[in-house]
Amino acid sequence: MVAVTQLPSFVDLTNFSFLADHCLDPSLNTKASLETSFLQMKGLAKEMYESPPKIIRSANGGFSYPANPEVLAYLVEQVRGKVFLEIAGGFGYHGLFLALAGAQKVYMNDSAPEAIAVFDREKACLRPEILARIETIAGDAFELLTKNPNLKADVILCRNFIHFLTDAEQARLIDMMKKILNPGGTVIFTANGAYDSDSREIHKTDPSKTCFVLEQARFLSKETDICLASTTSLCPGEFTPRQTQKTQVYRREEGGSWGQLPTPDLSPQIFDKIKKWVGENKPILKQHKSGRIQNSKNEVRLYTKQTLADLLTQHGFSVSTTFVTDAKGHNVPEGEDPYLRGKQTGAIATFHAAAASAAVVEEPAEGAAAAAAP
Repeated sequence: MVAVTQLPSFVDLTNFSFLADHCLDPSLNTKASLETSFLQMKGLAKEMYESPPKIIRSANGGFSYPANPEVLAYLVEQVRGKVFLEIAGGFGYHGLFLALAGAQKVYMNDSAPEAIAVFDREKACLRPEILARIETIAGDAFELLTKNPNLKADVILCRNFIHFLTDAEQARLIDMMKKILNPGGTVIFTANGAYDSDSREIHKTDPSKTCFVLEQARFLSKETDICLASTTSLCPGEFTPRQTQKTQVYRREEGGSWGQLPTPDLSPQIFDKIKKWVGENKPILKQHKSGRIQNSKNEVRLYTKQTLADLLTQHGFSVSTTFVTDAKGHNVPEGEDPYLRGKQTGAIATFHAAAASAAVVEEPAEGAAAAAAP
């Protein structure tokens, strides 16, 4: 058995020897259980590894993103014989994988009915001794303790969720997680990364910013969907989730020709990029008898390693590790410029309730002493 006690630099989940030697639950003691569980683990690894984002088609949906293999390998050691909870877990592949790896108990939460249906269908295929370890908690992530007042966990994973929340919602979620965590428990967060050329320039002036306006232009037709340009700018105020604003810039109807549409709300930066792409790709446009170039604009939260760590520290967590992942889910190596290919940011942290309580008590006492000083 190979132990992974810290975040590895690279993990290949299609290396089935690694799965057998490191990931599969060593307590499985029958040939049938070992063989069946190993086949299921290989299937999950293939589904998650370097996969493109999968759309969750429901009102509460979104995307299910590829696993971070390095974090998953680290989690195997952290959850063996312990209780694991994933919040907003999508299709729940991480929880299924970790149940097969030896977690004592796995709770999986998501609010999208389609995602829960996939998870429940997949877990029904597991052997009874593995299935007994798993429990689904469907619905709003903020209602976990309402649905299960006694819920406790040693490890919590929350991927690609916290960046959708306002400051107040983040505080509410994190406070709930602290109530769920057993003493010394671990949380792993990932969030959309603030790693592009525009963000780099913004961070030179103010590296603490996390609220941005993202514009993304796409060429859409029956045959294709291409992201042709994007810009990131500072949000003028506090983060406020809004409906995405979509604007058609160019359009071609069947039998007609490409025409430019009025776009009074488009920023000059994205408009210039769209015009440049159109000028350079006229042969591609001519190939399509119909289609549109559409810009989407919305407010987003984007994090660097530092700003995500600061958020968790602010709420009483001790951050041990931060990382950046690329489009395939792998960690960007330390020392490599994250602005070149970073897509998401992550942090591993622990919470010690006694230490946090002591810190809270000390602050007013220090303030009172200062107030009493002449």
